[in-house]
Amino acid sequence: MAAEYWKAYGGWKALGNSPYLHVSVVIGGICCWRLGSAWVQLAIDIIPTMMGFSLAGYAIMIASGEEGFRQMLSGTTPSDKAPSTFMVVNATFFHFVFLQFSVIIFALISKALECGAWPVYSAFGWILLVYSLSTALSVGFAIFMFSHFYDLYVTKTRQDLLAAENNGAQTHEPENTTPANHHVNGGVGDDI
Repeated sequence: MAAEYWKAYGGWKALGNSPYLHVSVVIGGICCWRLGSAWVQLAIDIIPTMMGFSLAGYAIMIASGEEGFRQMLSGTTPSDKAPSTFMVVNATFFHFVFLQFSVIIFALISKALECGAWPVYSAFGWILLVYSLSTALSVGFAIFMFSHFYDLYVTKTRQDLLAAENNGAQTHEPENTTPANHHVNGGVGDDI
């Protein structure tokens, strides 16, 4: 399972090219230098609540949309080199949750061993904390992409329904139709 996540996330290449990680290294370095071990208590105070919202949002995203939409985004063929869009969005969410889990565990261990102020622990702790917070933006983009695809799916479905209804109306002989059988705008999407 871990290999599937890592592949869908993009592996070491995606991690190394992540602007969120690059920014986190810079901000984490500054915070480490100026704030020392304050990251431990910040992580313990912030991350559990954030993790709860993350998991709830993840569950809502997975449950949203029609089955046809989820099927459209899911699955690959043998010729596909990349994971499906559905798996990429899931990997993004899982990465976000995994980072939050990692920082809270690291903070708890650092607090228990009283080593949060040690330079290496402090630097790594700040980078991990800032990275776990900054990836919220990445998840926001993934949700937006998912929403955009859903909007395209619904638009295409409506267009197909309108086309089918209009084609059905055109195939009838004029003498066999009555005004009751016609819809002014095709019937679908009149409320838009």
